Amino acid sequence: MKTFILRIAAIFCAATACTAAAAPASAAESAPADEAAPVVTVVESVISDYVPTSTDVIAVHGKSGTPLHIKVVQHSPERENLVMYDNQFEQAENPVYMYHVEPGQYTVTINYPLVYSGPMIGSYVSDFTIENADYSAEPEIFSQTQYHIELESKFIEAQKKAESVLTNTETQFKAGAKQIINSVTLERYDCHRGDYNNDTKTDLHDSRDTLKEYVYNFVGTERDDAANPMQIASCDIDADGKIGLRDQRYILTFYTTAMVKLKPTWPDGIEDVRFKDFVE
Repeated sequence: MKTFILRIAAIFCAATACTAAAAPASAAESAPADEAAPVVTVVESVISDYVPTSTDVIAVHGKSGTPLHIKVVQHSPERENLVMYDNQFEQAENPVYMYHVEPGQYTVTINYPLVYSGPMIGSYVSDFTIENADYSAEPEIFSQTQYHIELESKFIEAQKKAESVLTNTETQFKAGAKQIINSVTLERYDCHRGDYNNDTKTDLHDSRDTLKEYVYNFVGTERDDAANPMQIASCDIDADGKIGLRDQRYILTFYTTAMVKLKPTWPDGIEDVRFKDFVE
């Protein structure tokens, strides 16, 4: 673990010096044969004239291969609640997203889909301070702060409510840098959007089941087979927190479109991974 962090730190230093958008070639050479070198993306701020004067960084390790929406907000007397970065990232293998920042207080919010191609999201939120040695209370001397969020993904049972779980926090001082490393597990469901019965398809069975769920809820019928958290995350197409008649219509439209050999789409424009390579 520590060897890997040191290797990442070396990549960060090189990227800071040359503002490259990818890891240097030496990173691939130093990586073990059975471990792919991380793909480092240096992210540009949404503020066009923002040029940090320090070498401090926030790094999100998206090793889970899950699509991410990452937002970095700075809090200071000059920039209270100012969005510094706001980025959507698709699936990638072993990515590291690196944000250049200045000393100050920050909130990082990471949103991720609970099911494949779904609008229902889980979130991880972290509040922290980036500080440099000139006003640090730490006994060690450091000139750079590196705040790491290392993500993993875990599929959970349908009955369990999905959460983001902070599994470990570690602080160390290496080569003049203070490294804060948070390990986070993103809990998700191994289920596709609109797939109520979790058979990998979105079809008439799912349309029927969502209609039944809506009717039972409408008349207030209590029953043992009410929709579980996974089914709600999968079939709440409009993301309003419940399975309604509109969701049933969306699922039926999706299915009938696929049946006539056209590429089905969801109303919010999110592309379904099952039809990613579909050619009409």
